[in-house]
Amino acid sequence: MRCRNKNDSTSGSDDSSSSSDGSTTDSDNSSSTSSSSSRPSSPVDDSDRDPIYVNGSEDESTDFDEGSTDARKKNTRKRKRNPEEWKRNIAKRLRNTGKEYKSLKKGKLNAPKKILPPCTDKCRLKCTTKFPEEDRRYFFEEFWKLGNLQYQRNFVFDHMKTIKPIYRQIVVNRKKERSANKAYYFTKNYEVKQVCFTFFKNTLGVSERFIRTVKSKSVDGFLGEDLRGKKKHSKISEDVKNDMRNHLASIPAVESHYTRANTEKKYIEGGKTVSDLYTDYVTDCEKDGKDYGTLSMYRHLFNYEFNMSFHIPKKDQCLVCHTYRHSSNNEKLQLEQQFQHHEKEKRLSRAEKNQDRANISNLFQVACFDLQAALPVPKGDVSAFYYKSRLNCYNFTVCELIKEKQLGPVNCYFWHEGEGKRGACEIGTCLLKFLENKSSEVNSESLDIVLYSDNCGGQGKNKFIITAYLYAVANYKINSITHKFFVVGHGQNEGDTSHSVIETAIKKARKNGPIYVPAHYSAIIGNAKKKGHRFKVNEMGHVEFYDLKDLTQKVTNSSFNENSQGEKFNFNDIAIIKVDRANTDKFFYKTSYSQKEFKDVIIRISKTRKRLIGFKDYNLVSTYQEPLPIPKKKFDDLQALLQNKSILLAHAQFYTSLKHD
Repeated sequence: MRCRNKNDSTSGSDDSSSSSDGSTTDSDNSSSTSSSSSRPSSPVDDSDRDPIYVNGSEDESTDFDEGSTDARKKNTRKRKRNPEEWKRNIAKRLRNTGKEYKSLKKGKLNAPKKILPPCTDKCRLKCTTKFPEEDRRYFFEEFWKLGNLQYQRNFVFDHMKTIKPIYRQIVVNRKKERSANKAYYFTKNYEVKQVCFTFFKNTLGVSERFIRTVKSKSVDGFLGEDLRGKKKHSKISEDVKNDMRNHLASIPAVESHYTRANTEKKYIEGGKTVSDLYTDYVTDCEKDGKDYGTLSMYRHLFNYEFNMSFHIPKKDQCLVCHTYRHSSNNEKLQLEQQFQHHEKEKRLSRAEKNQDRANISNLFQVACFDLQAALPVPKGDVSAFYYKSRLNCYNFTVCELIKEKQLGPVNCYFWHEGEGKRGACEIGTCLLKFLENKSSEVNSESLDIVLYSDNCGGQGKNKFIITAYLYAVANYKINSITHKFFVVGHGQNEGDTSHSVIETAIKKARKNGPIYVPAHYSAIIGNAKKKGHRFKVNEMGHVEFYDLKDLTQKVTNSSFNENSQGEKFNFNDIAIIKVDRANTDKFFYKTSYSQKEFKDVIIRISKTRKRLIGFKDYNLVSTYQEPLPIPKKKFDDLQALLQNKSILLAHAQFYTSLKHD
């Protein structure tokens, strides 16, 4: 096989982001303000402030915007509060907008607010002649559009004035002076017109108590804030909080290996609790002479600002089965069809694997593959390792099955993050090397290979892996490759067994001292299995990884989104993939183990003008022309471990030679 370095590589991505800043509400308010010249306006004599058009909410932290809920979500260890969806806040919004709502304590259904009859013709102010019913309807609607109790009180406060009497009789020994009377106003076309109390109250649809409360809260021309439900709490300074955040951020965390396809949670090594981390934080603060916060605040930041956990979970339980078994009888009736289909697929997949194992021969080979959880270096009991970022090593295992239910030959492809990532190109390269090695062991070109793996998009369910399979059947002595996926939550992958053997060997090796460099892992993996087939370790360098994206671009011109019948195609729905030498312009797939016939997706469409290269004419190129840079923070942490002698100086050359951003 020829392998040449790629002369030019282009990569680009158009990153676009959008944010919601509540502009819709602002525009609505501005439009309402602009129309005040033609419709009755609300302010009395305060030109700098128009409370009827203020955009806000009763609580600054609960601005309600139905379209921005998802945008505000942030993944953390524990789910964040969503006050907008609390029942009491929903009831508050309905009440403050004058709509029908149900009280939480008694469950009483309160009728919506409505405009009440105006004053009678006997009113000396003749209010109905000043403001007809159309104006009253406008005032009512705009008042309840405010949707905020404080703004509504401000409106009432701004539209009433204290009447200063010309003459008042002085009463001797009066305990409390009589409160002054109030005059009430509405504004139409910038002209302030006085109305009576009844007209004012009934037009807004509020009670006498509402207006009386506004009167009692006004002092020296200012309206006091509503203090109900508000308490004074001692506050921790932002500097102390930032110190806590910096300490938590300094703890190295890695993605979950087993669930990274559907979670963004990070995991840190076990053996410590939040209290232990807080103790370390206090020790650091005392050493530096800094103030430190409380354990409760530290725990709050850990839970609600950091999406971390203390161990790397293995998905031993199937979500579908767990949900069904813990559901009520009514819920089980709704889930019954999905659960039965899930159980059927599980039985069929296991039966198919047993059948494939029974058919193993020289020309029919079966293997399982999986990527082990990241192995960090250095690794040991030194406390400094816990708070420093370390170099991740990756071990991709391909386990060959034999007829006996034992662990067959295992091929381990090992590299660290300075040599390659763990994407489709790296996984596909390891599979190509395995397939090439298997094809070299047979003289016939009739070798059929069946591969099993978990449902991970980066490992098998993508177009780059499929084109790698097509390249293999076109260039190696392989007749067909069939890739079968375990049912989610019910994988019987021999790779897990090999990973368990390796992890046990690592624990034993650590008793003799820390693991300092990736080469130590290679030696441990090679000697992990003492009996039967020993693990074969293939150390991968950056130049050995093939650019499968370039391969896909040069030999295919399909979007991979529909099959030959014009039906929509989704990689997530695939249960089985198959390619063969006779059809290198397409691949076949099934979405269920019970499906009898394969469907196909054509990847080389002749109608397009794109010039394609044949699989036999294509020369694989290297993905990386030089070692990959690691993050600068990680590089600095590794150098710090060298300086404080946590890493032996004998390994200094390896760590100083790493490239960084």
